[in-house]
Amino acid sequence: MNLRRKLGEQMSKSLGIIGGMGPKATSVFFDKVIESTDAHKDQDHINMVILNHATLPDRTETILSGDDGAFLDEIRKDIEILEKAGVSNIAIPCNTSHYFYEKIQEMTDIHVIHMIEETIKEISEKYGRTAKIGIMATNGTIKSDIYKKVANSFGLEVYYPDPDTQAQIMDIIYNKVKSDLTLDVTEIENIVFDFIFNHECSCVILACTELSCIQLNKDVEKYCVDAMEVLVKRSIELSGKYVKGQHFDEFLTESFANDTYERELRLSSQECEAVKKRFPHATITSLDQEIDTDGKAWYKVNLISDDKPFSDHSGVQETLENKQRIKV
Repeated sequence: MNLRRKLGEQMSKSLGIIGGMGPKATSVFFDKVIESTDAHKDQDHINMVILNHATLPDRTETILSGDDGAFLDEIRKDIEILEKAGVSNIAIPCNTSHYFYEKIQEMTDIHVIHMIEETIKEISEKYGRTAKIGIMATNGTIKSDIYKKVANSFGLEVYYPDPDTQAQIMDIIYNKVKSDLTLDVTEIENIVFDFIFNHECSCVILACTELSCIQLNKDVEKYCVDAMEVLVKRSIELSGKYVKGQHFDEFLTESFANDTYERELRLSSQECEAVKKRFPHATITSLDQEIDTDGKAWYKVNLISDDKPFSDHSGVQETLENKQRIKV
């Protein structure tokens, strides 16, 4: 898959959302995208097609039963709707459903954002390759090992809760959040502290979007990586928008992190000038003649020109030196 497809290259840059897993989490995801997009008028926001498919078979039950036919048949119907709608990328705000990611991606040429991979990438950048990650998730996510497999590919260690704690997490997800019952937030906060202080985890992934619906206090939040928040951020970026509060210089640093020297970026003429100022030897090539209504178009940016050796690229070196302090 080439980079242009991965970036969901379509002029509309609309976002398709396969939701309903559960409905409250889908609502929270939508609100977070709106709240996190750097927009100053209605037209600055992302066009979204949201399928609140609440009758989808339960993901944990599907995984544990070993029969995914009914679930994937329903997902295929959603994919067909989103294809007809012409969306550029698809977000699925449900961690457990990513057990079926490969089969879902095979159904379409539209880029499906991989929430698990994006979350692990962010943790790897922030905490380093020796990090130990606690997982708070459904039984289906735990049994499927989807986080463990991706984390291990990055050299990261995963810690699963003991059976009693896992039963408590499932009770919070299914019997409280999904059932809209009152939750004592200290219950989940105590679990996070147990991961961090008793089991020496570097951080804890809130690996169920129902957990993203819970407002934690700041002392606990700082130890957590919310997979939904990561999906929100990538959904905004892949839709050609900026995350609110993200400065353009930081955007460039993130774009060229991980030894990446060539990217396709959606830029205005002023931003092209900023790229040239930051990276004097960069080459910027226009990829299309059409300019969007916001004055932006797609360009290929290569930080290493043919006539300059790597040692001359101080801007690249600056990016690599600074990338550890920027959350990617």
